[in-house]
Amino acid sequence: MSRVAAWLALAFLANTAYIAIAASPTVFYMLNVLAHLLVGVALTATVFARARRWFGSTVATRVFIAMFALAAGLGLFLAWRGNTTNMRPVLIAHIVVGAFATMAFAGLITVARRVHIRN
Repeated sequence: MSRVAAWLALAFLANTAYIAIAASPTVFYMLNVLAHLLVGVALTATVFARARRWFGSTVATRVFIAMFALAAGLGLFLAWRGNTTNMRPVLIAHIVVGAFATMAFAGLITVARRVHIRN
């Protein structure tokens, strides 16, 4: 995985953590929500373009890409439709699927590093 993608992923996780803990309607918070959307789109494009090269064409990689696509799709739906109270189930689904995609990503990175170290 490239350094740019790694930093992008870490920035996205830090941004996500801030959004989760500081849910107050301030300008800084809303700028972070916008950053979450923009970095999420950039990270999604990077993952779709490079995941198979990074992790190989395995079932685990396909599952990860599917979870990532679903989380991204739900996020884009929320951005398009508006993250209002009646969209709460979609937000919860976005969070849950995104958390599972993050765990799958961490697992793929761990396995890829172990295989790289052995070879």
